[in-house]
Amino acid sequence: MEIVGDRGPNSQATACDMDQKRNVIFYTQLSKNGVGCWKVGAAFCEENTPLVISDCNLLEFPNDLKVDPEGNLWILSDRQSRFLYDAMDFEQFNFRILTAPVAKVIEGSTCEKPVKPGSAKSKPKDDKQKGGFFKRNKSAGEVTRRTN
Repeated sequence: MEIVGDRGPNSQATACDMDQKRNVIFYTQLSKNGVGCWKVGAAFCEENTPLVISDCNLLEFPNDLKVDPEGNLWILSDRQSRFLYDAMDFEQFNFRILTAPVAKVIEGSTCEKPVKPGSAKSKPKDDKQKGGFFKRNKSAGEVTRRTN
């Protein structure tokens, strides 16, 4: 395995899904109470993996997300951290299902822009870099650096 990039600090994700039409991967951002994206083909680095949605109340624990065939992003938020470390207030909304058109979510971000040829070359910060994105070679069963 070889690390091909990094989303930056505090970017733990529990779920991801891809918008096949736009070639964009969306993923939850637990520590940031939001959702990030990456335009496949762009270098996998902090600058190309922006936080596109964030809300400390509505997305207190973005647990899951999906992109539907009509181009809408669906997010499940459930305040799991309150349940685990404190107590849930059942007088409040603790579970939310949110949706928005993908085009609006990525508007103005690096995920909306076309990928320039040759721009996918990511430069790891150092050999001790933790986390990252890997590409599996389906025929050989091995993981290689994504270069396109």
